[in-house]
Amino acid sequence: MTMTKQLVCLLSLATVVCARFTLDEQISRIIGGQETEANAWPWQASLQYRDSHICGGSLIAPDVVLTAAHCVDFGVSSDFSIVMGKDELEVNSGKEQRIQVSEIIMHGSYDGSAGGYPNDIAILRLANDAELNDNVELVPMTSKGDDFVGNNDCWLTGWGKTSASSSVAPKLMEVNIDVITNSDCSRLWRRVSGASIFNTHICLFEKNKGSCNGDSGGPLVCRVDGQFVLAGVTSWGSSSCSGYPSVYTRVSEYRNWISNNM
Repeated sequence: MTMTKQLVCLLSLATVVCARFTLDEQISRIIGGQETEANAWPWQASLQYRDSHICGGSLIAPDVVLTAAHCVDFGVSSDFSIVMGKDELEVNSGKEQRIQVSEIIMHGSYDGSAGGYPNDIAILRLANDAELNDNVELVPMTSKGDDFVGNNDCWLTGWGKTSASSSVAPKLMEVNIDVITNSDCSRLWRRVSGASIFNTHICLFEKNKGSCNGDSGGPLVCRVDGQFVLAGVTSWGSSSCSGYPSVYTRVSEYRNWISNNM
């Protein structure tokens, strides 16, 4: 698949698309959100292809960013860099850190052509460590088996569009949204061919809120025992942005794989 082609599932009552970009347009939206305060989400990474923002990511070690496999399945490591400490995409504040990606490790069972986009997760090893400070911090990962249904302190962040017709948000956006059960997620997607929900997914759904197709690869974090933990990686959703949950790779199901590849 070429990078100029939007990744599309089967068409039925809705169009299911991976939270994917093309060279002309990144299909990414954060609906019902607001601009973040400066340095509010210091683990948020901007993944850039040839110095242009394409996806989000999360800094989980000084030299490791976690993102979606579909964000990097078309290129080589030398094409990509990450920028940390950035709130506004088009403004350089002097606090940013740009670091080259030295290695891309996609999950061995990732399949961008299968229904549900299984194992949509990738580790990016960085050529240099990020300098940790007030603007750049690590996000702890959730523990295996964690379930965030009923947690009312879960947040999406990214530079996604704020509506289907708008351009990418210039400032980092945030939205507080509910996690739903995978059985409810499957029920809501049941009429759409190819929209498979697995135990490796985590789903969000709330009227007039969400990521639609998300800021691909970006973080879903939830507060547990007073600190935010990384619960999900933005993967896919409905291109119509209405009536369907957005779907994320469930980080807790990949803890062993992540640890073995960091």
